[in-house]
Amino acid sequence: MIEVVPLDFLGQGALLEPTQPRLHDAAIHYAMRELTRGDELNLSKFAKVWVGLKDGQAFGLAGYVLRPDVTLLRATDGEVLRALGHRLNSYFADNGARGQEVFVYIGDEKPEQRCPEWRKVLREFGARSGRRVVIEVR
Repeated sequence: MIEVVPLDFLGQGALLEPTQPRLHDAAIHYAMRELTRGDELNLSKFAKVWVGLKDGQAFGLAGYVLRPDVTLLRATDGEVLRALGHRLNSYFADNGARGQEVFVYIGDEKPEQRCPEWRKVLREFGARSGRRVVIEVR
């Protein structure tokens, strides 16, 4: 039998406790066995986690986080692009996102429509591929 069971926590901050310790243990063992850096995974950092069970054993995990997603970042001058990036960084830091990741959408503009320094500026901010796919919720 296949079940998808939510993994919930009670408490706040450092005092979070899983409501179902055995389910949490099964999820952790699965992560350590099947995920790269699974031993570093902290399931309480997710907004919600589900454990995929087959015949009572963990065979999968799904977890999501709410993350800032900058869907519009457009400038035709490198200095302006940097200034926008610094302003966004400050805004997210002021709102509790220090140390978290932010998505930045690189649009479908033609090369001549982009800031000539866009790649350089993104490197300066430490950008790397997000390796994501887009799926529309139905």
